[in-house]
Order: sequence, then C-alpha cells, then structure tokens
Amino acid sequence: MDARFCSNCRAALTADATECPACGVYAGDLFDERSLRKRRAPRPAFWMALLVLTSASYAGWIYWQQHQRSAAAQAKPKAVERKNETGEVPRVRRHVIESLGVKDECLALIRVAPQTYNAANVCDGTKLGRWVIRGKNVERAH
Repeated sequence: MDARFCSNCRAALTADATECPACGVYAGDLFDERSLRKRRAPRPAFWMALLVLTSASYAGWIYWQQHQRSAAAQAKPKAVERKNETGEVPRVRRHVIESLGVKDECLALIRVAPQTYNAANVCDGTKLGRWVIRGKNVERAH
C-alpha cells in the first residue's frame, strides 16, 4: 500500500491514522490527494436493463405502427353517407339497388358527367357499370 500524507502539512501518516501527528488536522480519506474510498464499479446491470427497456419500447412502437397500418389497409371502405344527396342521385341509387340487388350501404355512385354515374359495390370491390339518366328513366350505358 502506498504511503499516506497529511493534506495540510504533507507529513507521512500511518494507514490507520485518523489525524496528523504533526499538525493535528483530521487525516480524512485522502491518500496522496486521492480518495481512499474505492470507486464504485460500473453497474452493468443497470445499463443492461435500460438497454433492454429501451429496445422493448422501440420494438413495441414499431409493432403498433405496423398493426395500425395493416388494420387500416384491411378495413373495407364504407359507403358514403347520403345525407346531402339531392336531385337525380337518389333515383339512380334506387334503380341500381332494385335492378342489381346490391345492399344500400355497399353502393357507391361517382358522377362522371351530367346525368352519368359510375356505380361500384364497395363491400366486395366490384364495378357495377356506368348508369345514365335519360328523361325519367335510369339505364345502364352501353
């Protein structure tokens, strides 16, 4: 073991001395101006636990993001609410439903020209063709 010295007068101290025999100052925990206390060893368990927790959180976030995307991709599109349908649209809707037997909530109508609509079944993703209004009649365009 290296020699200990007084922090005040630099006199040599024995290993078990609590005060300096030359000046009477408390010897303290200094050993040649270095602490006698052992440095705590790094805590690898703490850092490892922190790394595992961070990795698990990141993996959970990625899983959640992918799950949200896949759920959105698998969701079937819903029919557009028809609160504001006016004019000829309800007529075309009724005619397509009656003639093809499509459920009301599955029918989507898209206006492509005046008095001309494309119809689609959004529940099974099929196109139902183009429909035209001629006078009071709704007909399938050819």
